[in-house]
Amino acid sequence: MSTTIGCPIPGASQPKPKRLIDANELLKYLNTNDCAYDGGEFQAYKSCMRYVRDLVNVLPTIDHESLRPTAHWISVKDRPPETETEVFIYAEIHRDDKVIGYVTTTAIYEDGTIHTGESIWNWDDINYWGTYDEETDDYIIPEGWWEERHYNDDDTRNLQVDDFVTHWMPLPKPPKETHND
Repeated sequence: MSTTIGCPIPGASQPKPKRLIDANELLKYLNTNDCAYDGGEFQAYKSCMRYVRDLVNVLPTIDHESLRPTAHWISVKDRPPETETEVFIYAEIHRDDKVIGYVTTTAIYEDGTIHTGESIWNWDDINYWGTYDEETDDYIIPEGWWEERHYNDDDTRNLQVDDFVTHWMPLPKPPKETHND
C-alpha cells in the first residue's frame, strides 16, 4: 500500500502520492547572491528567481496535522494499538475459508494481561471469556479485539470480534466545538 495523505482502504487502489517539499528551505536556495551572471544575463536571472519565489510563496500550505502517520491504516502485522484504546478496525469476514466481505467498526485491543479491575471498559460478561485469577479475585481479559457496543439496549457491552482483523487506525481527535458549546 502506498503512503498517502488520508485514510486509504487496505487493498484498494490508491492515488499517486504527492511530493511535499519544505518551501522555506527551497526559498533559501532561490536567491541571486550566488549568481555568476552579469549584465543583462544577471537581470534575466534575477527576474526569473523573483518569479519562482513569488510562485513558491503563493502555493497552498498543508496543515501538518493532516500528515500524521496515525491517519493511515496500520497492519496488525506491524504492531497492535495500545491496549484499552478504542480504534477503527478493518476486518475480513470469513465463511468456509473464503473472504466474503469486510467490516469497519470501532474496537479495542486487549493483550491478555489486564484484569477487569484495571480496565477502563465495562466487562459484565467476562466470566464467559476471561480467565479467573484467584490471587487477585478478578478476571483477566483475554487477548484479542473487542467491540464496545455504545448504543445498545441490552446488557451486553463488550463482544469479542469474531472476524479476522487485518488493520487498525487511531480515531481522529474530537471536534474543538460541539453542538452543546
